[in-house]
Amino acid sequence: MDTRYKYGHRPSRRRRTRVLIVIVVSLLIVGTIGAIVYLDVRKNQNPSPVEGTGRTVAQALDDTTDVVVLDDPYFSMEFPSDWKEIGRKNDEHEHSLTWQATKYREDNRYIKIYIDIIPKNYAVNRMVPLSAHGNTFSVGDISTNCSTFTKGGIAAPGQAQFLHDENAKWMGVDFICDLAQVTDNEVGSSSAEGINTVSVSGPSKGKHSYFFVYTDHNIQPNNNILYSALRSFKAK
Repeated sequence: MDTRYKYGHRPSRRRRTRVLIVIVVSLLIVGTIGAIVYLDVRKNQNPSPVEGTGRTVAQALDDTTDVVVLDDPYFSMEFPSDWKEIGRKNDEHEHSLTWQATKYREDNRYIKIYIDIIPKNYAVNRMVPLSAHGNTFSVGDISTNCSTFTKGGIAAPGQAQFLHDENAKWMGVDFICDLAQVTDNEVGSSSAEGINTVSVSGPSKGKHSYFFVYTDHNIQPNNNILYSALRSFKAK
């Protein structure tokens, strides 16, 4: 048999050898990949134990560290950290402090605090009932707009502007409803003690009366700001 190389033809034995090598290499590659995938799946199904002390990580829903403290001679109170004092008055007619938000598009929120000299005829749109609890307050639910439950109230601003203030009641507590300025969104505090008044005693400064007015002209009012501020109140 003539096994000499002929032009344009390769010996069949050499071709079979190369095919066999390709098949073996392919099987090794596929096997290696399969082994890696199998081990990875087993590792995820049976994770190695973690040594050391375990700890639970949770999102803080109310980060009380991000606040600024109003440190008045008679009381302390906390506001969101961007708030600042913009007004203070202390004469024979009025003793008050005013704080305002400063964040962009949130700076239309204010809290004004009257101390001892209380404007008894101040009318608001909503009311939050307070009661003294030691040197702090128990805070009730803020009412809906008082035009919805006060006699003569009208929701339409164009018609409501001709109305007069009316006595109102929420959760058994009296206050004055501002029927004319139905869209003002002012929340005032009141208590069973009297309209616009709640008194609380501190351990060193004794008893003082307070009236809180929260004004929120934001397109999305946030009454939680008022709740948090009132709940942080501590008489000195």
